[in-house]
Amino acid sequence: MSDNGQVNDAGRSVSCMFCNEKSVSTEEMRIHLLACGNKTDRCPNCKKFIRRAVFAYHYENGCANLDEIDNVRDRAAGTYVVPSAQQATSREVNITRMDVELPIQPNRESNTNQRSNSGIKTTMLCEFCDGECEPAQIEVHRKFCLQNPNRTVNRTTTLTGGSSNQHSDRLQREHPSSDAALIPCEYCQKPIEWRLFEDHTKYCDVRAQEQRQQQSRFVHVQQADNNRAIQCKHCNQERGAPSIEFHERVCQKYDSNTYSTVYTSAYTLSMFPY
Repeated sequence: MSDNGQVNDAGRSVSCMFCNEKSVSTEEMRIHLLACGNKTDRCPNCKKFIRRAVFAYHYENGCANLDEIDNVRDRAAGTYVVPSAQQATSREVNITRMDVELPIQPNRESNTNQRSNSGIKTTMLCEFCDGECEPAQIEVHRKFCLQNPNRTVNRTTTLTGGSSNQHSDRLQREHPSSDAALIPCEYCQKPIEWRLFEDHTKYCDVRAQEQRQQQSRFVHVQQADNNRAIQCKHCNQERGAPSIEFHERVCQKYDSNTYSTVYTSAYTLSMFPY
């Protein structure tokens, strides 16, 4: 083993636990594992695309929706041991157990590593309210958020001129998926990644309903104003709201003696119908 800690002996090559690709360098394998573990495979049961790092846990636990499996920390050596998860029967790969040093990623949206006196505490970020929660409680927390939409109102922007859910936009902008298909939102027509599409459309639907209710109230008030009769301040005649302004301007120009022309035939014809 050289000074930089890399293994250069071809006879001691290690295989990736996800794709079985071999490498003779622990540094290369470390980089490969980070990339390969974030790729997705389709679950044969729920048909969802699941990250390889949690696929075995997801498959063997009734399609559990966990974002990631906690890394096991080797306190004595100061390293993280990536657990050799049992793969599904449909994914027959050769698995080699190895110890690698994985860097902490504090800027990930999916979890937050908090240092404490007892070590590292892993929490997961709720995509609905941006609240942090322990992995074992995240599913209950998400269900509570979905049953209480008011918890998510403050983290969305108003649907105006094609704008969309702020949280989904931030995830798509900061953590884009290179192989994700973009699906146009039926409300704002913005292309959204499939992994964020369901949450995005939920927020767009809520905003669209609120906008329709506001427009309905505005139309109702406007119709009520149009049907209301207003008395002219000059001649005291009543006119509808849309025509009262023009009528008063006409009345102001002429005095009361010139509002009508009297004909010899016993009837009066008004000059100003407005």
